This record gives sequence, C-alpha cells and structure tokens, in this order.
Amino acid sequence: MADYKKNDDVRQFMKDVQDQIQYKPIVPELCDELYQHIEDRQEEYMDQGMNQKNAARAALQDLGDPSEIGIRLNQIHRVEKPGFLLLSILALMVAGGIYQITYHIQSYWYVEDSAVTQLIYLIKENIHIVMGIPLLFAVIYLGYPWLVKHSRSLLKGFVVYSVIIFLLNMSNMVGFTPDYLHLFLWNAYMLELPILMLSVPILMIFSYKVRNKWRYSFLIPIAIYAVIAFFGAHRSGGFVGFIYEVIFLIASFLMFLLMAYKRFFSENRKRNVIAVALLCIAVLSIWGYYKRGSLEYYYKQCFYPDTVANDHLSDAYNSLLIKDLLSRANLIGEVELSEQEMVSYFDYSWYYDGIIKVDNREWRRDPAELSGLEDILPQHYHNNYMIAYFILSYGWLPGIFLFLILSGICYWLISISLQIRNPMGQLTALSAALCITLQVVLYIMGNLGYQFGYFCVLPYLSEGKVNHITNILLTGILISAYRYDKVIKEPGEHDAVFWKAERV
Repeated sequence: MADYKKNDDVRQFMKDVQDQIQYKPIVPELCDELYQHIEDRQEEYMDQGMNQKNAARAALQDLGDPSEIGIRLNQIHRVEKPGFLLLSILALMVAGGIYQITYHIQSYWYVEDSAVTQLIYLIKENIHIVMGIPLLFAVIYLGYPWLVKHSRSLLKGFVVYSVIIFLLNMSNMVGFTPDYLHLFLWNAYMLELPILMLSVPILMIFSYKVRNKWRYSFLIPIAIYAVIAFFGAHRSGGFVGFIYEVIFLIASFLMFLLMAYKRFFSENRKRNVIAVALLCIAVLSIWGYYKRGSLEYYYKQCFYPDTVANDHLSDAYNSLLIKDLLSRANLIGEVELSEQEMVSYFDYSWYYDGIIKVDNREWRRDPAELSGLEDILPQHYHNNYMIAYFILSYGWLPGIFLFLILSGICYWLISISLQIRNPMGQLTALSAALCITLQVVLYIMGNLGYQFGYFCVLPYLSEGKVNHITNILLTGILISAYRYDKVIKEPGEHDAVFWKAERV
C-alpha cells in the first residue's frame, strides 16, 4: 500500500477528500478505509488485465467526485451556524418585507376595487418575501453539497442559455423573431440576474474541481467566464442586465486572481497570477470595447450627470436631484424646504424651465398635485432610493447608522467566508459574498448621486421577485458552505465511510 499511496492521482484524490473534512482527528481513519477500498478495486481491475496506473485511475473513477465524497463524509458531524449573521439577515428580510408590503397597501389599495381583489394582488406581489425565509433555510441545509454535485451540469445549462439568448437577440434585431416569441424573450431576459450572479460561485466550484486535470486547466473556467460575459445578458446597455454583467465580471476576475495567488492552478504563483490576470483583462477589454458606448454614457451619468441629463425621468437627472436634496438634509429630522422650493423641485424648474415633454407634447406639472416630500423624489424612490429617502426623512445621523448596518452585514459575509478552512468552500462562500457586497456598494453609490449603470437592487430590502430570490440563494450558499466547514464530532458516530462504501 505504501507504493500505492505515492501515486499522484491517488494523492490528489485523497487531498480533495480531506479538504472537505474539517474534524481532523477522524481524517486518518477515513483515509485508511478509503485507501483500502481503492486498493481492493485496483486489484480487481489488474486481475482483468489492466496495468497498475490505469487500474488506479479506474478505481478512482468508480469512487466518484472526491469533493462530493468529502462533503458527505463531513455530514456525519454536527455543524455550526453563524447565528448572529443569520439573525441579522433575517431581521433585514423581515424589515424589507414589512416596508414593501406597507408601500403596496398605501399605494394600491383603491376604494373602487374590492378588498378581495386587492388582497389577491398584495399576496401575488409579495409572496416571494414570505417564501424567502423557508427558501433560505432550505439552501443553508442542502445548497453547498448540491452545488458541488451538480456544478458541471449547471454551468453547461448556463452556457447553453447564454448562447440561446444571444441567438434570439440577434434574430430579434434583424426582425426575424415572431410576435409570439417577444414575451418569451422578455421573460428569458429576466433570468439574467440569477444566471449571472449564481454563475460566480458555481464557476469557482468548477474551477477548483478541474484545477489539476491538466497543465493549463485554468483556461477552461476562464473560457466559460468569457462565454457567459459575451453571450449572456446580450442586450442594450440600458437594460438592467448590464450592471449585473459588471458585477459578474468583477467578482469572477477577483476570484480567479485569488485562486492563482493561492497556487490552486500551479505552484508557480507569479506566473499563474500574471497568466490569469492577462487572460481576464483580455476578456474585460474585449467586452469593454463591445460595450464602449454604454460604458461612456454610464461613466458620464455617474460622475458628470449634468452632461447627459436630457430627460426629467433619466437616472442622470435623478442623480442631480438626489445630490441637491441631500446637500440640504439635516443632521436629525426631515429635510426642511420652503413651499417655493418644493414647487421648484416638483415642476423641475429648479433645473429645467418647468416645461417638460411627454409624447412630443409640452406639459407642466400642476403644483396643486404636490402633497409632500414623496412627490418631489424620483420615480420608484421607495425601491431605488431607499437610503436617500431615509436620510431625507430622518437626517444624516440615522442615515449613517443605516450605512454602518449595511457595511457590517457585508463585512460579516466576507469575514465568515474567510474563516472557512476548506479551499473549495471558501471560494464558494467568498464569491457569493462578493456578489452581494458589490450590489450594496453600487446601490449606495446611486443613493448618493453616483449611479453607474441601471439601478442595482439593495439585497434583502428591495422589491422584485427575481432579485430577492437570487440574493436569498447567494446568502444560503454562503452559510451552507460555512455550515459544512465548521463541524463538531457527534458522539456515537463510527461508520464514517458508509456512504462511500455504497458508492463503491
């Protein structure tokens, strides 16, 4: 067995299994049993005429995915959950749910409609909030091992989806798309958010699993990275998918660099980092050239909004409005504006001449319709400008406290991820944390008047079924990876390789 243990394929297989088992005292016992099964299986293949090397490979193939085996072996131990972080996220979800439900009641509960009709509408619009909590716990308990097992199939599905959307979009642009497919195409575009966000942790799992398959194995995940970047979310820059493309590109780039720095692809750290960085920069450069028109516009919208604020409904104008209002906000309490100032914001005369065009007709807002602060804020302020609205309503000090809460959640997510000891679990959790953190950063920027791209959501608080479920999935994946890492041996557990023996 000693010679057998020197086999490179066997050593790598055992290392991948051991990485997933965090109760280290039991590792030698598990490894001895696995070695015995591998050796027995190898002898069977050698008796059939195989040479030693091919017999060893066939034995390992029979065992299956080493990471999946390690996770299942790890399940026999009691696991630890990040309780404080989980409670904080649940509190945010509940607060966001109450806020959104209250807004819908105040905005859409019309007298002319029956109470039953309005109740059905309320349930339909907010069912995802109610379902979010059980979904979160389901992903926490099942998400990480399921992703590890199905990462390859999921990536294949994502790539196929990306190519199909690309082809449908090309067909639509040249006028070949039938009318009955337009609705399908719109609904398919709405999948861009979960596809792009969930691709990052799944891509990291896949990258880790193929890292030692051959010398240039890092080319495979980077190629997938490029395919999803170019073909997924292939639509005009003004669409919501653009900003999630940016998040996908940045988060994946940073995670690839981390993998190279930690020598996952090769022992030569410097050469690996340079190679991965150059390839990812090439992908980003080509994507940037293709999207140069959108990037130029959004750069101006973010830093020079006055140069592109040609419409009172544009995000550039909203940025100018938010900056001006925040400059008037109090330290404590609602912003104080005179009646004349309120009217000037209401009819846009503070920036425009008070006359706006709708459907090529000139139109002026009637000051009689002005009833409060909400009437001078941007459209969809309750969702896109929650932080700015909070500051304008309660002052900068409560706003700073809200900033600290959001920053603390992001810090905890990243901190929890970095505490994970098994490499694949850490990569999975950290990539999910990055996707959530980048959304928070971009949302805060927009609420301070520096909006880049189409408006990003605020995880756990913003409305929208797709974005809410997506961020629940990301959070569940992160905590699930942590849960399967922090383990404590349960008393009375002895048959550690029962599942493995069934597989063999």
